[in-house]
Amino acid sequence: AADGTKMTYRLGTTYQLNDDVMLFATWSTGFKSGGFDSGRNATVVGQARIFAPETTENIEAGAKTTLLDGMVVANATAFRTEVDNYQFRTYDGISFAVRNNGSIRQQGVEFDVTAYPVEQLTVNLAGTWLDSQYTDFRGAPNWPGLTVPAAIDLTGERVPSSPEWQLAGYARWEDTMPGFAGW
Repeated sequence: AADGTKMTYRLGTTYQLNDDVMLFATWSTGFKSGGFDSGRNATVVGQARIFAPETTENIEAGAKTTLLDGMVVANATAFRTEVDNYQFRTYDGISFAVRNNGSIRQQGVEFDVTAYPVEQLTVNLAGTWLDSQYTDFRGAPNWPGLTVPAAIDLTGERVPSSPEWQLAGYARWEDTMPGFAGW
């Protein structure tokens, strides 16, 4: 279960549509070795401490563009990642332990747009829409303290710590202070 080696792959291609638009696509695989939870959790003993390797497969496609004579840079990527034997720290009512939490799919679109409306001003907006769910997680632990049923089926449920929307942005003004132009 703690095998630490596996060959992974990455294939990618780009196509320069014109001077202002580049298209790209990639396919890749990933691997995180298995192991055992070495925490000081007294409730996790024996075989329960061991977790299997995690594997991933990812595809993405997108565009990187420069628009309006360089006044706007806009990029977008669509992606889909499949993870088997998802390693996640799970709370057992006393502490957290690493375990394999089934299989998940994370797919969505991310974008970023940067505009330079005047020489001194830069404005940016970036965001991600994420559809993240367990594709198979039968036998998931129940809420701490609940023993009936001892395990539940989280297949189709949203994966923790994966918000549906993330947005970030900024505006930056850069200019020389009067009287300091020669510094």
